[in-house]
Amino acid sequence: MQKSYSKCDLLFERQLLRQEGIGYNIPMFSQDGYIVYFAAFKDHISLYPTMSGIRAFEKELSPYLGKKTKGTVQFPIDKKIPLDLVKKIVKFRVKENTERAGKRTRKGRTTK
Repeated sequence: MQKSYSKCDLLFERQLLRQEGIGYNIPMFSQDGYIVYFAAFKDHISLYPTMSGIRAFEKELSPYLGKKTKGTVQFPIDKKIPLDLVKKIVKFRVKENTERAGKRTRKGRTTK
């Protein structure tokens, strides 16, 4: 059995994320929009990093992609979670959301 971690230690470095919450009845982290959802099941831990997060790391994620669902990464409960990969995905999603928020802000401004 794998060592027990707090949810932040397990998934990401705390300084990356601003807000914890619940969405679709499962835990999530957000910053300028949602970053990832995650949930534990009997035989795996699921991570939901959006399709852009999956596409950006598709090769590395291929052993973990859900068989029946498109947007799910499934880490077997009896194997070590690739935390470095999860951190890279989270950093990618934070950057993606930050850039998207910046574009929304710039579009909303009027020039004189």
